[in-house]
Amino acid sequence: MIIDPNKHIFLNSHQAIDQIVQPLKDFFGITSFIYQKNFNDGSEIRLSNQPAWMHYFYEHELYKQSLFERPPSEFIKSRLVWAGLTVHNPILDQAREFNIDHGITLIEPCEDGCEFFFIGTEVNHPEVQSKYLAQLDLIERFLDYFREKAKPLIEEAYKQKIVIPNKFAAAPKWFCLEETNRSEFLQSLNSIEFTARELDCMRLLTKGYSMKMIAQELAISPRTVETYLEHIKAKTATHSKGELVKFLLKMPL
Repeated sequence: MIIDPNKHIFLNSHQAIDQIVQPLKDFFGITSFIYQKNFNDGSEIRLSNQPAWMHYFYEHELYKQSLFERPPSEFIKSRLVWAGLTVHNPILDQAREFNIDHGITLIEPCEDGCEFFFIGTEVNHPEVQSKYLAQLDLIERFLDYFREKAKPLIEEAYKQKIVIPNKFAAAPKWFCLEETNRSEFLQSLNSIEFTARELDCMRLLTKGYSMKMIAQELAISPRTVETYLEHIKAKTATHSKGELVKFLLKMPL
């Protein structure tokens, strides 16, 4: 598949993308950035500051070898260091010819598909990988910044999204993205100890009770219930009510 570099936004928006990713370049030494979104219907969009690599990728049909061309439903939220993706080596070897190496891919599932953020640096700067891995939280903050700043470009790319026939069938089968049972793991460390009141709140929460209903059932204030739930989230390493409920449903309460 050949995309016209003079007409298609995938390839002619690289200067605008390069400006948006300037903070990554200034603070982390990242030189390569690719935003990819695979939609549930099999279509996809890409935006990058590396147009030559993108053109080569499509022209040589490297998507047939890519681990990231599977159906969006097969992915979970993950952060993958390229050095560990041995199955992906055929593509990584060719990316090095464009001076792209030592990267990480951030996978962000969403309602209508899955987003992928590929960030890397130059071949002769392997030390950069340790730098951004050590401060991954800042890289993750950048994702929202990118979505906001690149919103017009993403919307335009959506109008020009492409469909690669049978790409899901051609792509290599994914090999490691299975969600870890967080509750079983944490319990195996004997690190979760709950008070009687926390257990009461947990049981009611898994039954669909709201915070107000839990307060009425236990004859305590909603503020107290909120405090208990915050303690429970801290102990279970969850960050939202929905994530907490999902976690608790796997526990033998």
